[in-house]
Amino acid sequence: MKYGQQVLNMLKRGVDGDVDDYYDFFLELTAKLGEDEAFADGLIAENEPLFDLINDEPMYFFYVEEDTENRELCRKFLEPYYNKAKQLVKHSA
Repeated sequence: MKYGQQVLNMLKRGVDGDVDDYYDFFLELTAKLGEDEAFADGLIAENEPLFDLINDEPMYFFYVEEDTENRELCRKFLEPYYNKAKQLVKHSA
């Protein structure tokens, strides 16, 4: 599965509420970009605008500063990211 599709699938899970713990969800999502160099490099090569979208400061500050137990807040926060990511993945295909 392409890197962009993996990110898109994760965002879809978040928007759909198919997440047990949103704090862990955000850690997993950002770890793919920060700790998994092969994944990050692959995503940059495949779709750098998508990497930039997910790797922005508001994404980081949201899960550090907001109440990730508020599921509706998390879903609403992720929805614009998911919508933009769909466009970027479709554009890169």
